Amino acid sequence: MAIKFSKVEGSAKKSDVKYMNLAEGENRFRMVGDVLPRYVYWVKNGKANAAFECLAFNRDMEKFTNVEKDWVPELVEAYQGTPRKEVKCAWAYCVQVIDRADGKLKILNLKKKMFESIKSIANDLGDPTDPETGYDIIVERKKTGPHAYNVEYKVFEIRMMKEKGKPMPETDAEILANLKSIEDVIPRQAAVDQKAALDNFLSSKGDDDTSDKESIDELDV
Repeated sequence: MAIKFSKVEGSAKKSDVKYMNLAEGENRFRMVGDVLPRYVYWVKNGKANAAFECLAFNRDMEKFTNVEKDWVPELVEAYQGTPRKEVKCAWAYCVQVIDRADGKLKILNLKKKMFESIKSIANDLGDPTDPETGYDIIVERKKTGPHAYNVEYKVFEIRMMKEKGKPMPETDAEILANLKSIEDVIPRQAAVDQKAALDNFLSSKGDDDTSDKESIDELDV
């Protein structure tokens, strides 16, 4: 889409998408809307880290169909010499949440084991995203070692059960009234656009400010 001369700003805009980082200790949030199934590659370029979606994975089918061209392994090999068979994508489902720490709408990159616990609890408590019968998720994050993957997550089912059925705060209703689909918030790139973005990023022309990008620090499980 072209832009009228009077409207064009001549520079890239910062994304207004905010991500929730699970802090050490207790975290509380309300999941809203749909869960977005995806796998991503966590790519480094020497200055920054960024997430690139694996286009071989079909969001709707939750299956690797390999229909679209997946440029990441090929270009990482071309730019950095890493054999493409060693360039692996990771499970990276995400959901919109209301962060109870500040009441703001954010994107949460779910942790696989934590998500499996939430799904298991939902079999008893019901859908946590339901506007009428949903409930806050209460999770404790505990660091267990020096590496990024040395993290444990505990989901407090009994405490969540006690709070189930409480009315949502009025601020939640305002957020839900203006809630966008997560597909719109995190659109899937076309293969040609992803190639261009990867070329730019891997050639170190990309922005080294990761404040509005998904951080590789969120790769713990």
